[in-house]
Amino acid sequence: MNRIKYRVAVIIIGVIISAMSITACGGSKTVQNTTTQTYGQEMMDLKKAYDEGAINEKEYNDAKKAITKKYK
Repeated sequence: MNRIKYRVAVIIIGVIISAMSITACGGSKTVQNTTTQTYGQEMMDLKKAYDEGAINEKEYNDAKKAITKKYK
């Protein structure tokens, strides 16, 4: 059992080191992904999150105010 845990730990460390080296290969290039949403789309997404219980009423109202303020 300890050998399995050791092998899993070695694999995880290897994956982490590989991921770190891959992110460092890009040099100074920066890639920025921009997503454009409309006021209506943001409000519909917010309402859906509220209806599905992902956020409570206070969070919904706070986010609704923030979205409205952003588009004024």
